[in-house]
Amino acid sequence: MKTNNNIWMSGFFTKIFLNTQWKIQLTNTGILLNESVIDWKGVENTTIQKGIIWDQISIKHTNGEELIRGLSKSVSAIVILCLQTVRKTQETIQIINTRYKKESYFRNSELLKIRNHLPPKEQLIKLLNSQKINLDILITEKEQSVLSDLIDENKSFINEWNRSFIKKEMHNFANYFRSVESEPLTEEQIKASIIMEDNNLLIAAAGSGKTSVIVSKLGYLIQKEYAKPEEILILSFNNKVKDEINHRINKSLSDVLKNRTSPMVHTFHSYGFSVIKDGKVNKRTPAWISSEAKTLSHIKTLFHMVLRNNPEIAAEIAFFITFNEIDDDKEISKIFRITETDSIDQFSKLTYEDISPNAIELHKTLIGKHVRSFQELKISNWLTLFGIEYNYEKDLSIEGIDNYRPDFYYGKIKCWHEHFGINKFGKAPSHFFKKGKISYEDTVKQKRKLLDKAKVNWFETTSADFYDNTWHLKLESKLKEFGEKPEFIGWDRYQLIVKKFNKENESNDFSELPLISLLLTSIKHFKNNQFTFDDIEKKISKIKRNDRYKRFFKIFKTIYEEYEKDLNSENHIDFEDMLSESTKLISENKITHPFKFILIDEFQDMSNSRANLIQALKNQNPDTILFGVGDDWQSIYRFTGSDSSNMLDFEKKFGFSSINKLNKTFRFNQGIADISSELILKNKLQITKEVTANNPGRKNRVRYFGHEKIRTFPPIDTVDFDRKLLTQLETIKSHAISKNIRVSVALLGRYHYLKPGNLDALIYQYQNWIDLSFSTIHSAKGLGWEFVVILGMDKSFPSTKQDDDLLSLFMIQPDIYPDAEERRLFYVALTRAKIAVILLGDNKGQSSFIRELNDTQFQEVISFT
Repeated sequence: MKTNNNIWMSGFFTKIFLNTQWKIQLTNTGILLNESVIDWKGVENTTIQKGIIWDQISIKHTNGEELIRGLSKSVSAIVILCLQTVRKTQETIQIINTRYKKESYFRNSELLKIRNHLPPKEQLIKLLNSQKINLDILITEKEQSVLSDLIDENKSFINEWNRSFIKKEMHNFANYFRSVESEPLTEEQIKASIIMEDNNLLIAAAGSGKTSVIVSKLGYLIQKEYAKPEEILILSFNNKVKDEINHRINKSLSDVLKNRTSPMVHTFHSYGFSVIKDGKVNKRTPAWISSEAKTLSHIKTLFHMVLRNNPEIAAEIAFFITFNEIDDDKEISKIFRITETDSIDQFSKLTYEDISPNAIELHKTLIGKHVRSFQELKISNWLTLFGIEYNYEKDLSIEGIDNYRPDFYYGKIKCWHEHFGINKFGKAPSHFFKKGKISYEDTVKQKRKLLDKAKVNWFETTSADFYDNTWHLKLESKLKEFGEKPEFIGWDRYQLIVKKFNKENESNDFSELPLISLLLTSIKHFKNNQFTFDDIEKKISKIKRNDRYKRFFKIFKTIYEEYEKDLNSENHIDFEDMLSESTKLISENKITHPFKFILIDEFQDMSNSRANLIQALKNQNPDTILFGVGDDWQSIYRFTGSDSSNMLDFEKKFGFSSINKLNKTFRFNQGIADISSELILKNKLQITKEVTANNPGRKNRVRYFGHEKIRTFPPIDTVDFDRKLLTQLETIKSHAISKNIRVSVALLGRYHYLKPGNLDALIYQYQNWIDLSFSTIHSAKGLGWEFVVILGMDKSFPSTKQDDDLLSLFMIQPDIYPDAEERRLFYVALTRAKIAVILLGDNKGQSSFIRELNDTQFQEVISFT
């Protein structure tokens, strides 16, 4: 029988039949057995021997072994349950109580250690729910509540601790947070400085003071004695950011760091190099990886070497540039924009005669001729590439028939060629039908009869040949059948033709081919993600219309092999290899690190090889705390290998995380905040945040001013463009005069060539009131001005080349949303201005972003007040 004091005694029959007599009492310290105490901590092992009526329990402990016979089934179950659970339960409570004495943030890893010390969940639930034990004697009511929360994975007691801790620290360090930077930190910034989860991500709006948080957190860590300065690693993505962080640390934390060493501030690459050096890896970096421009130049050298030495790949490159540089869907989208139709469906109903002259320019062949469709364009260009002379729509004289002009005539072999827009079932698109006229299908039948009647050599190709991508194979086969000998004209002749007949085309400068930049970006992602050629081929095999992907990969593979051969021949290592090599050294514990904290700026630019390095550092010391700060809305460096999924999937990649936001911006006003946020959040794969500006002004902060065509090369029409730009500069000057202030103005361009040729003259003209400068948008990242004028808002922005679907082959998680990175780049441009953003673009070829913004609130207004 159980008493209120958890006491059980042997019964009458056990004394008679088993000749045993005992008394058991469960206490807070252990089991009291016949006045002998077995401490819970001393219990080593318990076994139970079940009988028909009574059970027998053996208890091994530090001072020996006890045997208890004649226990009823209910009592033996209670005793065994307590022996199996109370010791671990009390130890867990002791760990929690010890943890409560620490004046620090309660981390998830600490919670996991506590949970891992608990007895099995089922046993603990039985103990807490037992109606046969007075549990309050063994564990307090409050401790039982905490244990119940642990079982239910309820973190309310830890959350409450952390809320209370943050509030206390905000009070204790109030003077520090008020004075560490030139302006007192906001509550968002202070909380981000205090929170110390195992992994921390701070999503910081543009101009929200993220560097202030890095500096503040660093000083707080040192003052709290969480870590010594030499136990803290700060990582940046380039030397410019590194120098800025060092400057801010020295300026703001001079008192904190007095008589202490400075923390390590590295770029990822300089840290990787230091690891390799310590690991005695005998490799060095070549001069050509010191900058993106030099690396690109090196890839150009390898590219043109391949063109000279490998005719087969030269043919593939010419074929790719001519037919695959932009995929078919983007070509259609490009024509759609130029024709200014309201929808793709409306555009599909246009006939050759309906399409504007601007659109017809897109059907201009390599040798300057004009044809009536994309498919005929591709046929024409293939014929040029393979040295086949032809006439387009030459008249075929047939008795009784006037003005019959088949699509192609090959004079050398006296052969005619018709290309019919029909599918494999012989059907044409519905919009080919014209009311009151013979159907397209019947026209095809008539033409076949005419050609057969004329008894001439002829063959046909159809749209069906394009749908299954056999058109060029069929064309080559038919030409050979009639006596032609198609052969690639060679790279040199190909260049001459393009330069002669396509002077207005940007890509006629073969030293600046977009393909070369695409190859460099692909190499970086390929190495960052540690892919193999087999990995890429498997990806391509899953793509239905994969001819473009296959051709690009063939070119990529050749260039990549030359790239690696060049590295290995000189015992060189590039940045991607440097990161993977240092990761390997740390993963294999050949190098050990001292870091308790890792702080990373511009986390949105993280590549997968950088993420792997961080994971290796944390795996070597799981207690190392990671703190990353960045803005996924400003992830614009995919061409250097960055992958924004490292930020979007932060917790998935690094483990349990505290994710917080800096929503308040001090750079721009609410008008710019509203419009730029609306634009970026059309991509639902960006992290949502509500940007609140310190300046609440909303009216007329972003405006568009159109001018006449500027797309020459260089693409500036100095007449109308200059007039519009001068008007805006005069307006800004008037504003400066009215306020009696000097203002900064940045002219921003998607490309370097958008820099006005008369910039020096403009700087001189407005020097009394305006600090005027030009920058590409990429270079403007992290900077700010009172006014920003974004140039070249035409159909070349967004750039189709930067968001090329080919990159999906080399990325673990590619951008799915159309023009995703270009949209982020435009967001960066919009958020550089404090007062207002002015957009200048071609009225006849507007950027798609302008059309989106036309749906927002902005309008053409002169005054900025």
